[in-house]
Amino acid sequence: MKNSQACQRGRRPGRFSELLVAALSMTVTIASADTEMLVAVPAPEWTALFDREHDWTGADGIFSIPLNGREDGEAHGPNFRTLILFSDTAIGEVGSSAERLDGTTLVNNTLAVLRGTEPRADRIEFLWGGKITGESAAVFVPETPMAQDGEWYWLGDGVAIGDLVHILAIRMRKTEDAVFGFATSGVNLLTLDLTRPVGASRA
Repeated sequence: MKNSQACQRGRRPGRFSELLVAALSMTVTIASADTEMLVAVPAPEWTALFDREHDWTGADGIFSIPLNGREDGEAHGPNFRTLILFSDTAIGEVGSSAERLDGTTLVNNTLAVLRGTEPRADRIEFLWGGKITGESAAVFVPETPMAQDGEWYWLGDGVAIGDLVHILAIRMRKTEDAVFGFATSGVNLLTLDLTRPVGASRA
């Protein structure tokens, strides 16, 4: 507030203010230069990998986690595995006109594991709770002490450390007080043990 008043009265801002303005201007310039170098291009082969007509047929909230813990892209060979996290997911059948057929179920979160670094349909497996029994259910369901009936998880990003994957998950609830009909109840840390089969997990 004092700096603002000084400027309004015609006083010369202090040296710190000048340095701060210069630093911010430099940051904006550098950020702009870096942004101009980035180019987004379509990747039809990756789009096709997730364009499915049976079982898992679409989702949002996508994050990918290299299971070797390397985020720099190194040491990613043909047997390298990537865990992909999804939030709201449609499980069911898609018709010839790209419409979802009766019986499609929306579950709150699912997973996929991709082996290697190429978008090959024979190298990816989609997972959801109840897949073995033929049911459609989320992989992760809130059962922490603070969880309430009817809450669900939307998945955030995560990290692999050894045989464990730690995932930030937003605990959600329905409410009439929010514009879209849902609100955040809290954030939990989920841990997935890679040495155990992936099924319906609760945390």
